[in-house]
Amino acid sequence: MLTRQRRPMGLANRLSYLPWWAYILLIPGFYLFGWVLHLLGVIPGQ
Repeated sequence: MLTRQRRPMGLANRLSYLPWWAYILLIPGFYLFGWVLHLLGVIPGQ
């Protein structure tokens, strides 16, 4: 349980150090990443 609790805290600390423009790039980045996985057939969908 201790190792599982440390990972989200470490991730939150890393995200807090990102500049403001990194968030603008992350949102479309995650969207495009999901779209590519969908095209490859990894994520089943419509």
